[in-house]
Amino acid sequence: MKILMDARGATAEEKQRGLDAAREVIARSGLTPEEAAEGSFAVEGWDEMGFPPDQEPSEEEYAAADVWWAASDAAIKACCEGWPDEKRMQVSGLQLLHNPDMQLADRTTALCRMRAIIQAEDGKHEYHDNRVFLLALAATAEVPDSSKAQQLVSAVTVAYTSLSLAGFHPDEPIEPKRQAVLDAIDALEAGSRRSTEKGRSMSNHVLPEQNKPKLIVVVAFDRGDDGELFPFVASPLCPELIRGTG
Repeated sequence: MKILMDARGATAEEKQRGLDAAREVIARSGLTPEEAAEGSFAVEGWDEMGFPPDQEPSEEEYAAADVWWAASDAAIKACCEGWPDEKRMQVSGLQLLHNPDMQLADRTTALCRMRAIIQAEDGKHEYHDNRVFLLALAATAEVPDSSKAQQLVSAVTVAYTSLSLAGFHPDEPIEPKRQAVLDAIDALEAGSRRSTEKGRSMSNHVLPEQNKPKLIVVVAFDRGDDGELFPFVASPLCPELIRGTG
């Protein structure tokens, strides 16, 4: 599986420098990118769940996580050489490229695909569908303010979760839920357009945040075999990874 560089405002050459540095770190470890990333998912997921003692990651997962984080740090350092600190702090680092059609879609394509998925949604999903989430990330990939991008993506994802699980609430009309997602997508389109245009004219005016790889977490709900609702968290680095928190 390939890796990609999540670096807002970086050129293709800068991103390639970051990827080359990351691959070197991972190659020295003897792990594959997937193995290293899985360790990171395990440790960060355990953190998000509140450190339940019976789900603590193994020593192998801790070691793999260290490799992934070291690779991401190396990627950021190589990609962002010479950048001002406030711009560097918008860079998330590495991601796994597991769904190129969704993750690499341009903004216009991502918006069209999201709307098509929402119009076709019947609310009878039995499994978590990450397509809307990935497309929302792709549509905001060039938004220079990562905090703003996260807010736009989260609004779409939360609204879509309610729509996709509408079948569990047959007494509630589905169309208002569909419209709520479409409204969130409209807001994402408008917000990403304004942010992108502002970023082009004020490329160094961004909000600071911690300079380390970040895990954006979306909390949603699903229904177990016994009919009880339970929350789950999905990592955008590997959105199909679902860890129950209940």
